[in-house]
Amino acid sequence: MRSKTSFFNRTIFMKNILRFWPMWILYLAVLFFSLPVSLYLRTNPQRLHAANLAEAQLREVVTCVNWGTTANFVYIFVMAIVLVLLIFSYLYSARSCNMMHALPVSRKELFVTGYLNALLFLVVPQVLMFLISLIVCILNRVTCVEYLLYWLIFSVIASFLFVSGAVFAAMLSGNVIAALIYYVAGNLIYVAARALIGGVISAVCYGMGDFFFSMTPGNGVGGSVLSPIVYLVGHVGVALQNGADGIALASSITGMKIMLLYLIPAALLLIFAAVLYQKRQLECAGDIVAYRWMNPVFRWVVAFFAGVGLG
Repeated sequence: MRSKTSFFNRTIFMKNILRFWPMWILYLAVLFFSLPVSLYLRTNPQRLHAANLAEAQLREVVTCVNWGTTANFVYIFVMAIVLVLLIFSYLYSARSCNMMHALPVSRKELFVTGYLNALLFLVVPQVLMFLISLIVCILNRVTCVEYLLYWLIFSVIASFLFVSGAVFAAMLSGNVIAALIYYVAGNLIYVAARALIGGVISAVCYGMGDFFFSMTPGNGVGGSVLSPIVYLVGHVGVALQNGADGIALASSITGMKIMLLYLIPAALLLIFAAVLYQKRQLECAGDIVAYRWMNPVFRWVVAFFAGVGLG
């Protein structure tokens, strides 16, 4: 006898695609102009007119990949929370929440289907732009196409990280605005805390500046690793190493180890979000805090930043 247990609902999956396809087209358009179009214009042999065409194209490809990677991190950061809030919007209205959970669909199906929807809305355009960029490199006779693979790896890992964080933030609240604040705060709270503490210490301690609390990785505390969006934008990319004559000899990938380590908290956030959804009370729709145990934590965090900030 065939099992009726399922973690995926095809009907809901296709319905979400039909409802939110403009977000898919928007992200495709943004990626198209930020990588393939830029790559085609910058690596065109007729434009470069360089004695060492391969070296010039290498520099242009690295420039496009670095710029496209940094911009794509910002796009993913914004798109992840927007997509998650749209797909799970039924959780923030009592009427829609009761209606969806009255259907013969389990919470596991709703969660997994919604998560895959949000993740594929980001990953599928990235794969398409990777393939189009390969075609662009073939047309312009560019051989250093491995950097495009780095761009794809960076993008997929960032998508997994930010979508997991967005889903976790969405499960913590029954209010759209509160979920958005939780998501942004979770990515910036470490940077904000260091800036506030550093400002207070530099103001009250004679002769001590806030250098120790700056975001530079070598300044004692590890930079901004605990604020993913800040770290990814400032530390992940491709670095060229020039020879004595100024010709690019080699390249190195910066931030790859930290990005791979980000897979661990991303997986944990996904698991925690799934557990929270299973224990979520339908009556919390519209509430700023969806769980009672969060009330003291919410008060302590708000009180700390309000007190230190005002101080």
